[in-house]
Amino acid sequence: MKKYLAQFNRYPFFLFKTYLKDANIDLEKMEINTDLNSSRLDPVPVWQVALMKYVPVLLMVALSNMPNSRIEAFVASIALVSFLLFMYLWNLNTTLSKFAFVGLVILVYFLHFKVGVNAVFIHWYLGYMLTSFLLYYVVNDIRKKQYKDYYLLVDIGGTKRIQIATRKKRPLIMVPFMSKFTKDKREGIFYVNQGFNLGFNVFLKGYFMRIVKELHVSEENTNEAE
Repeated sequence: MKKYLAQFNRYPFFLFKTYLKDANIDLEKMEINTDLNSSRLDPVPVWQVALMKYVPVLLMVALSNMPNSRIEAFVASIALVSFLLFMYLWNLNTTLSKFAFVGLVILVYFLHFKVGVNAVFIHWYLGYMLTSFLLYYVVNDIRKKQYKDYYLLVDIGGTKRIQIATRKKRPLIMVPFMSKFTKDKREGIFYVNQGFNLGFNVFLKGYFMRIVKELHVSEENTNEAE
């Protein structure tokens, strides 16, 4: 086994909330051990990761308003230019980009409340800015992570009870008009057990691991110090 720095998701199938942890991984036996648990590994194809992580984001983009008029297309182009300028400033100097963002908020406020720009145009502008950020996030995240060495933790998960029907006491005869005196709760007489229990347990998987890098002795010591 070799020691790696690995990334794990905190919640099943939700790949946005993750944490890093040292792990002993044997890629020949497809096993992983940490100080908390161990599991078998199963390789995950890139398309499955993309489906879980990015389809919800892309659906948000698809469901957002698309330009259906010249004026809306003009507003969308202004939003795109603003986004590109913001990202340029962000890469140049993060402090400068923060001031630019505050200035943008002030400008939007001034245009709407002082100049009297229609709120619809402001809504379009903010919507296309958000769309630009979402698309940038998807492209940049794929570029950085590339989703190599992604594995399903086969033995990590939880058991959940799926109950379809339940046997319980029910009245044989319902008493009319009793709901008016029992806060809309139906009442009756001659309670007996009726129905049947029908359900099953399922083991829900959904925890994944991505190898970030192999750790050497100096890096292991650094992680332990942190």
